Amino acid sequence: MVGTKSKNSVGKIADQVITTADASQLLALTEARLRALENDGWIERIGPNQWPLVATMQGYLGFLRADGRRTSKSAAESRVRDARAREIEIRVAERIRRLIQIDDALETLDAVCGAVRTELAGLPARITRDLSIRNKIEQEANESLTRIADRFEQEADTLRKGGEATATLAPSDA
Repeated sequence: MVGTKSKNSVGKIADQVITTADASQLLALTEARLRALENDGWIERIGPNQWPLVATMQGYLGFLRADGRRTSKSAAESRVRDARAREIEIRVAERIRRLIQIDDALETLDAVCGAVRTELAGLPARITRDLSIRNKIEQEANESLTRIADRFEQEADTLRKGGEATATLAPSDA
């Protein structure tokens, strides 16, 4: 029977005893590290320079699994600490007015653009009484303001979606 043969093979291995040098080599550890694992209770020798093969391997595997859990838990705790620190940095930046809500920034820019539009609306009448020239100035000013408004909307949409603002605003065809 295959099952019986397998159990007998494991039984033979379970009874084997190895030396400290063999255990260190098999686990790819120094002898000092092997003794440290013994002192920490992960593995146990059965006599001077004698280690039970299977129990030593199982103890080392237990240590590795526990270490892996500690490492992943530690990494998760580190990510939480980093997120909390970032949140605190953002709150401090808001308080000292180095950081503002995107909607507040866009409202301010919208108000400034509105003031510019109002000022430019009266410009043609202040420049000339000639209606054909005045109409041409109004038309050009309105086209410029429309391009500016379109660009403003594009930038605002990009910022609302979490994108970066364009660093330089290239002038349109002059």
